[in-house]
Amino acid sequence: MVLAVFITEFIARKKEVTSPSLKYYLLGMGSLAIAATFTVLDVTRTWCNPHNHFIQGHALWHVFNAVTIFFLYKYYEQFKKLDQE
Repeated sequence: MVLAVFITEFIARKKEVTSPSLKYYLLGMGSLAIAATFTVLDVTRTWCNPHNHFIQGHALWHVFNAVTIFFLYKYYEQFKKLDQE
């Protein structure tokens, strides 16, 4: 999933005239990679404890995906500003 997003963004950047900042994009991809890691750890039961439901990998997946969405919002928000210039 992360690789597909990187490839899509790479193709879009080659076609773009202006070069927006990648700071929030890279933060978002890092957060998405962390989310995916927690999902894998949970599914493989490496980090999952069925008797302790306080924090599970799937719950952390939701948290880090929310963070990813915020970072990607901040990244794509700059395109609106570039269009207005």
